[in-house]
Amino acid sequence: MHRPLLELLTLDVTEVEHPAASLQLLGGFSLSVEGIDRTPQPGHPATLVKVLALRSTLTVEAAIDELWPDADVATGRARLRNLLNRLKDRAGPIVVRDRETLRLDETATVDATRVRNRGRGRALGSGRRAGRSGSPRARALHG
Repeated sequence: MHRPLLELLTLDVTEVEHPAASLQLLGGFSLSVEGIDRTPQPGHPATLVKVLALRSTLTVEAAIDELWPDADVATGRARLRNLLNRLKDRAGPIVVRDRETLRLDETATVDATRVRNRGRGRALGSGRRAGRSGSPRARALHG
């Protein structure tokens, strides 16, 4: 038996990585998975992904209230189930439902989060005067 094939057959499933998903919120909205555009459809699918990117988690009830404020619980749950199926068909498993909680897949990276975390690290370690955080380029772009 060929050595590479044998290695594949004995591969530990815990070592298998999920496809890298990159979510862009700044300067336009897009989602790419392994370099392929998987941006959710405009409307409710895109809104759900954006809200989860900014809030980390959301209860099913809160998602229904956010997306369909006038819907009753049964209708909202049916709509959410349909939305999650459509979203999975288009973007893969970007949104994870764990009972009554929704979140983004843990392997997804969000540009706004990276920028926020980078800014926090600089502000904590820079010793700059208050009100002057971020790079000159960032201050020029974002006031």
